[in-house]
Amino acid sequence: MEEQKKLEITTQHFQYIFDNLTLIVLALDSEGTIVYANNYLSEVSGWKQEEIIGQNWFVKFIPEKQLNSALSIFNDVINQHEEPAWFSKYENEILTKAQERKLVRWTNISFGNGERTLVALGEDMTESKKTQSQIEKFAKLSSKAQSVGRIGFLNWDLKTNEIELSNEMLDLYGLDKKKRFTTPELIASVVHPDDLEMVQKNLEMAVRGEKKYNLDHRVIHPDGKTMWMHNEAELTKDSFGRPKTLFGTATDISEQKRDRLELEEVANKYSTLFNLARDGIVLVDYDTGNIIDCNLEFESESGFSLEELKKKKIWEIRPTDDIDKTKELFYSFKGEEKIGPVESSFQQPDGSIIPIELVSTIINIRNKKYFYSMTREISKRKDADRKVA
Repeated sequence: MEEQKKLEITTQHFQYIFDNLTLIVLALDSEGTIVYANNYLSEVSGWKQEEIIGQNWFVKFIPEKQLNSALSIFNDVINQHEEPAWFSKYENEILTKAQERKLVRWTNISFGNGERTLVALGEDMTESKKTQSQIEKFAKLSSKAQSVGRIGFLNWDLKTNEIELSNEMLDLYGLDKKKRFTTPELIASVVHPDDLEMVQKNLEMAVRGEKKYNLDHRVIHPDGKTMWMHNEAELTKDSFGRPKTLFGTATDISEQKRDRLELEEVANKYSTLFNLARDGIVLVDYDTGNIIDCNLEFESESGFSLEELKKKKIWEIRPTDDIDKTKELFYSFKGEEKIGPVESSFQQPDGSIIPIELVSTIINIRNKKYFYSMTREISKRKDADRKVA
């Protein structure tokens, strides 16, 4: 009697443990019928205990495409006659009541003389697998973004001065991937001598928390080539508010910088001619009609400053009665390569109407279309025509 009581207490104790585990505990007979399942299987699957016990595991829970492999594993385990007969871990999906799929990692044991029973412990791997998949996807995307965008990452430990560099960063700077660097050593070895002082000062201010590190500077590649890099970094602090790390990015902007410098050089060469031209010159966005740029003569003809004109569309400087017609004409001209010469007019801020002659053509700047127009005030010619008439 005493032994029976002890057995009941032990059984209740294990029942309590099984029902509070965050693992599936499952027992199947030799036919695959479910003879025991703990509460966690109900929680994972959405089925109640009374809907589970007595059902065939393979019919109720296993997706059709995985049925053969699951049965094969079951038969291998259930037919082993060593005591106990452990089987290596494996994973398969189970179907929930809502027909969702859950990935479970199993470990099995079979026991019994004659009629054998399989007991399985299952760990729900769905979320961790999803998280791992997302991490791997993010890592692949990050790696691709680094490669395509030529962006590298660095993490500077401010206590040890050691710096961790991503593979793309090492490639950008042409550094030895086997070598460990300290930040001062790295800066001295790669930054252009003329930019070194500027870089050091900006880093010092970033470490002190005085300003964010956001800087363009040159580096010298081991092959002797000068490259332009755009660097940004964020400071992190420890629990005592002391500087801990500086995490940053470096982007190769050599091509953009070269283009910008070339454009500035061209602009400097032609800005004087542009502004001294006796005709008005205006650049207008092909898609929107916004005024992008103009010379001094165009400012004089329209009566507006460049800053005022940049806030306007080209038809908004026409006489009030002609604005809608001009807007329609603007969009109707879009298929034309060249417009004019045609006569038109501007209405200045004081209401004065200035007659002009206009010639326009379409130009492409970095794969974007613009109307490039030249205008000439023709007030004197109009007066002369009236006198002749």
